[in-house]
Amino acid sequence: MNHIQQIRVLFAHRNWLGALVAVSLISQLATPTYGVVVGDFEVLVAESPRFLEAVLKFNRGQITQSQLNVIRDEESCKNPSIRLHDRNRPAIMVINKSAQANQLTQFVIDIQQTGYDFGVGDIATDGFNSQPVMKSDKSDAGVGATGVFGTDHTQLVVNLTGLAAGMAAIFRVDLDPVPVVDTLFPDYRAILLGGDAGNGPTAPSLISATFAMAGMPDRKVPPQEWQGNFSGPITGAGTLEVYHLQTVSEMFGTDGGIGVPEPASLAMMAMCGICLVGLGRKRLS
Repeated sequence: MNHIQQIRVLFAHRNWLGALVAVSLISQLATPTYGVVVGDFEVLVAESPRFLEAVLKFNRGQITQSQLNVIRDEESCKNPSIRLHDRNRPAIMVINKSAQANQLTQFVIDIQQTGYDFGVGDIATDGFNSQPVMKSDKSDAGVGATGVFGTDHTQLVVNLTGLAAGMAAIFRVDLDPVPVVDTLFPDYRAILLGGDAGNGPTAPSLISATFAMAGMPDRKVPPQEWQGNFSGPITGAGTLEVYHLQTVSEMFGTDGGIGVPEPASLAMMAMCGICLVGLGRKRLS
């Protein structure tokens, strides 16, 4: 007779105290791989997917600090018009940093700053092809990213495939002012990260992620604010900078995750499940 059968017998004989003790003991055996999906992620954002890829390679020990600095300098010296446009369609890298062998299946961004939403590209050469997300070839091999809008265009749901523990997805999103003004390129730092573009700090967007594992229910990380932690107004926001005085390319990172429920919570989950089983058996008798 296994543990669950023993507990059912205790419930059948109305031995409530014995059943509670048994459930509590079973809950103590729970581990991160015992019916519970846990996960950690890191999200980085910059104007350049190449810079994000370089950061990833540096963290993996594939390039040196000097090589990373060269790539950052090269991205900082791009055509000023291109850099202005790139801040309107930032590159995002989501890394599955879980210790558990799970999959990060979804990443969600909710814009909280009024007057802006997500678009599908500004011009035909953007590469979005009228889609909410442009997957970059800088992603790890086998990792895919597609996007859909939520209840409106202020929420973007990025569906990810192949994003196992240790893997990274890199993609671009497009930001639009509401209403759209052809000459205005809003800056991602003031829309997504709460930066001050000259009119005071803005409302940072909310981000969350969903982890999945075969045979277990998906678990969603509670939404959290995506903050850039700026010390003051951001420079170059929505303006065409003089070439030799351009702001150096920046990168902003945030960690998030979902842990294992406390033993008491696990015990309660087990108790609820067993009670439901007992009630079901009673109805059938």
